[in-house]
Amino acid sequence: MSSTPRRRLAPSAAVSTGSASDLLQLPPDLLPLVLSRLQPRELACMVAACRALQVSDDAALWLPHCRTLSPSHPEAEASRRWFGARARLCEGVVLCCTHLSAADRDWAYRAVEAMGGGYSYDLHMSSKHPLQSRVTHLVCGCSLTPKAIGAWRRIHVVRTEWLKLCVSRATLLPAAEFAAPVLLGVTVCCTGMETFLRRWTRERVEELGGTWEAALTLALHICSLVQN
Repeated sequence: MSSTPRRRLAPSAAVSTGSASDLLQLPPDLLPLVLSRLQPRELACMVAACRALQVSDDAALWLPHCRTLSPSHPEAEASRRWFGARARLCEGVVLCCTHLSAADRDWAYRAVEAMGGGYSYDLHMSSKHPLQSRVTHLVCGCSLTPKAIGAWRRIHVVRTEWLKLCVSRATLLPAAEFAAPVLLGVTVCCTGMETFLRRWTRERVEELGGTWEAALTLALHICSLVQN
């Protein structure tokens, strides 16, 4: 009878049975502290190597890792099972970001790495996973940045909602359903236009994901051509 071969762990993530057994000799109050110092993959390997580590079901142990993927994750729902359902979700995904806040960008990179993917600061080479030679998804906050324009129709250009919903649903959702609209993050103002044309322009801008601004502001991206 043939059996499915077991997936081999990377050498850096492998944990010996002996080290897992040694953990069982620790006092009960010390064991959670030791486990809490491990990275998610190392912790999962340790739990798999020694299933007697019942403390691994403690929500407090997994809460930091769950919050890496979802910053507002409720403490009561944190568990290795919740994290485990997402641990390999982004295998094959190499993420890049453009025009996001520093907090959103850092969260996106931490989350995709925790789910087995990689990230890059540019569109050509993954600095974290050199073997994955090109970015697959660009998380976009504005469609007019050089990165967004360069990525258009070459890779998936998505809104931040794509990654957030992938985490919350534990499913790699179709990127096409979260494609960034043409004027995402763009603010438009018009001048010198008749009322009907101004109204038509506003409707088109909003249809394409942009923001209409009646007056000139510092946040303005585009001021339309003056009507001849």
